[in-house]
Amino acid sequence: MLKDYLEEKVYLKQQNRFLRFFIFLLCLALISSSLVIIHVVKMQKVILVPVGLSRKVAVSSEKADEAYIEEMTKLVVYYALSYTPQNVEWQFTKLLELFTPDVYPEYKKTFTSLAEDVKSTGVTSSFHVTGIKYNPAKKKILVTGYLYQWTKDKKFISDSLRRYILSYDVRHGKFMLTGFRECVKNCGL
Repeated sequence: MLKDYLEEKVYLKQQNRFLRFFIFLLCLALISSSLVIIHVVKMQKVILVPVGLSRKVAVSSEKADEAYIEEMTKLVVYYALSYTPQNVEWQFTKLLELFTPDVYPEYKKTFTSLAEDVKSTGVTSSFHVTGIKYNPAKKKILVTGYLYQWTKDKKFISDSLRRYILSYDVRHGKFMLTGFRECVKNCGL
């Protein structure tokens, strides 16, 4: 009996060692697979084919292709600079959705005031892009084009070449504005 008990005790100790080793291997496999999944998620890219593009556009969690940046720039410039008194509120609302939360209040105040001025004076604006340059390292875009503005009685207010600097960030695959201003003097990127 004692011999059977001692043999069983030795067998249970061996079985416990084997189970501990097996649990250790399972934990090691779980940790390594978690690390691989985290790496894969960070490297994940979404392939988009937006309307108007004939080629694929890749967007990762913090980077975007030049074509995607260009399309988003055109959309931002359209929302901000091409409007009528009838659609200005809608366009500025859509534009404000593209700003990061930290600069949103500042630009909301600016564009709300501009929308009120546009509606009260009856100004219509149209911006025609002639060039887009961007610096992905600084996350800045220089947009050049002609701004045409006129009143409801067809009197021109502006028909001049203008340049705008857009600051942007790509957060979780989404293009977001961090700044939008007219560039009067040194517009180097």
